[in-house]
Amino acid sequence: MKIQYALTFLIGLTANFAFGQTLPNYAILNSNNVKLAVSANGAIGYNSAFVKGSWMPANADAGTIFAACPWISGTNAQGELYLTAQYVDPTDYAWFYGPLTQNTTADSAYSENFNHVWNIQQNEINTHVSYFQSLQNGTTATLFPNGYTIPADFLSWPAHGDVSLGYDFNLAPFHDYNGDGVYNPQDGDYPTICGDECLYLIINDIGNSTIPKMGNQVEMWIYAFNTPTNVAVNNTFFAKFKFTNKSTQTYFNTRISQMNDLDIGSAFNDYSATDVAYGAVFAYNGTPIDSVVVGSNTGTYGDNPPIESMLLLRGPLLDADLTDNALYPNALAQSLGSYGDQGFGFGDGIVDNERSGLANSVNYINSSNPILGEPGPNYPTSFYNLMLGKHIDGSDVVNPLTGNLAQYWAPSNSDTYGELVPATEQFIHSDNGLPPSDMRQLGTTLPFTYEPGESNFVDLAYVFAQTDPASGMTAEALNVQYMNDVKHFFNENLTDCQILEMPVAIENITPASTFSIYPNPTSENLNIIVSEAFIGETYSMYNNVGQLVLTNKIQSTQTAIDVSNLAQGTYALVLKDSRKLVILN
Repeated sequence: MKIQYALTFLIGLTANFAFGQTLPNYAILNSNNVKLAVSANGAIGYNSAFVKGSWMPANADAGTIFAACPWISGTNAQGELYLTAQYVDPTDYAWFYGPLTQNTTADSAYSENFNHVWNIQQNEINTHVSYFQSLQNGTTATLFPNGYTIPADFLSWPAHGDVSLGYDFNLAPFHDYNGDGVYNPQDGDYPTICGDECLYLIINDIGNSTIPKMGNQVEMWIYAFNTPTNVAVNNTFFAKFKFTNKSTQTYFNTRISQMNDLDIGSAFNDYSATDVAYGAVFAYNGTPIDSVVVGSNTGTYGDNPPIESMLLLRGPLLDADLTDNALYPNALAQSLGSYGDQGFGFGDGIVDNERSGLANSVNYINSSNPILGEPGPNYPTSFYNLMLGKHIDGSDVVNPLTGNLAQYWAPSNSDTYGELVPATEQFIHSDNGLPPSDMRQLGTTLPFTYEPGESNFVDLAYVFAQTDPASGMTAEALNVQYMNDVKHFFNENLTDCQILEMPVAIENITPASTFSIYPNPTSENLNIIVSEAFIGETYSMYNNVGQLVLTNKIQSTQTAIDVSNLAQGTYALVLKDSRKLVILN
């Protein structure tokens, strides 16, 4: 197999940034119990100014995330492997800031406009909307006696690309306040986000011009909620990636991984593991006391070390097989609507809406060990081997207790029902005889086919759990409880947050009674029933990858929509600040 690649060489070589030597800018997400840096080249946790990338809790000296970054690979019709992967370093890049043109190129000068991470907060959106509503209502002098200043990141929001250079006209999503199709915050338009605070950026894998590349454009939303009554969500930040294939090639057996360098305080005394049921990889302290280790440059947690988990909430849409694939029958799977490698849409009565869960996980070490160490010397094969759930040399990861192939790294008894890991194949990190060290964790999706122009979403959650002295619950017990709470929170509130044409925050999730629809499911006509207050408002319908398929205005209290030309599947109908799922059969 011929291998194409776009990645960094990590040992003994510094890659040149294709558009010069400008370091990526960064922004800080600082919400409730979560504080972390995000760089304009797509690095969660790492930036050029801070050694550590997160602070957990937000006011602590210690952190749990040094770096995290997406990887993607696939083969073209000729069987050539393309791969974009990197460890995050201030001088080594595989992901670059900015979008791609329709010809899978990037203008170097124009790309500098995207060396920025936009920070948008829901309270800013609320104030912005209130101001422009006050202009309409004649209440500006009363409500805004000191005037109003539009936030800087609203003004620079990258809603539109330069079409003269070949970029898409529509880039970052926004609410079109006056309905003219053009973003202008001075007309009342504003960015749309997930969460109460959200970081947004656009990256691509165009890479060094001498290196073949896939042609990915990736939009990223890193967001958190203000939920004092929901401790689990208060201890969590979410990440949404929108991968778009801007090339002319179809990629087969495409896999998406998330590389995590989770450092629990001190980087050099950690272990890694997998929770199979919740589709999560996590790191925990390998010693009872998280103390300073030679070479460590971060704060420590002392005698109360936490656990940091990355949940793969919903992976890419899997290839159609004309079947509603069954969900694992155990009670937890039925409760979560997902389990292990099944991410979303299994056994729900809908054909071909299934999304990947965590297909495999692997651990590797910050070392030059030719089997267990960092990828790089044998690139890009060593990166791809990790994505396949193998060691960097291509050897299988095995259960040290039985010698059998291990699909998941250190699953312990997390697969209680034995759907994927029989009880005889359980093991923990220390069973390998490896001492606590500076570990890396990689979680990977099931393969899918990636067509030119296609977009696919991946949703993650990073959950922080620390022993609670008040309740006596351990970090281990809280980690499972928090993952459960976060999974339910996502399923109940955020499964359609990929439709980013409207703000989605806790206070904006309105009751389902705002408007009604029937029949649902349907195959021909869908009726919308609203009160007179909604007449004149615009409704929009989106498919399950966030593409707008229908839009029009409400003309009366009952509106009929012809949906007979739409494909079978699940759609979201959005009207003002409310939305409903529509099933077409």
